[in-house]
Amino acid sequence: MIEERRKELFNEIGAKKSANNSMKSPEKSKQSFHPLNCTDKEELDPIVTDEPFPQIPPSEYQAICYKANYARTFGGRQSLFLGFRIYEGRYHGTELFMACSRPERKPKINHKLYVQWSLAMGRPPKKGERLGRKAFLHKMFLVQVRDTQRKLGSTGKLLPKALQYSVVDTILEILTGIPEDE
Repeated sequence: MIEERRKELFNEIGAKKSANNSMKSPEKSKQSFHPLNCTDKEELDPIVTDEPFPQIPPSEYQAICYKANYARTFGGRQSLFLGFRIYEGRYHGTELFMACSRPERKPKINHKLYVQWSLAMGRPPKKGERLGRKAFLHKMFLVQVRDTQRKLGSTGKLLPKALQYSVVDTILEILTGIPEDE
């Protein structure tokens, strides 16, 4: 019984493969893509799909945290990326982010994630408590915005002004949203 079913499946897979191969045109199957064989070298040029990060004047702004996700950075470490949407004035709706590296061990009292979580919750964490990302979501904060200070390769010089962008540097205080225990 099992052997018969195995043969049926094998025959079905073979029939599908032969049907797919017969649909290919003979010219296409003979040609293969290789970067050095391209007739138009522009095919290899990368296409920018994202908008550049916004740049706004460094200052204090009211902002709502709408996203909190962990992701790996270029160095391979995990960081918590908090997405903020400016809620006032000329820059209303501008989306900026703040990155807090995830501590490899237990967070110390001076670690950025510990401090930001404490400000979002309105209290320091209790012993054994997790620093959950829900503490930030759907709350309005007063935040400090700054421009990035990235360096240009190993030169030690800052990136040109056109390539710099704004980030949330720190949460200054919670404005709305009830601090909840997780």
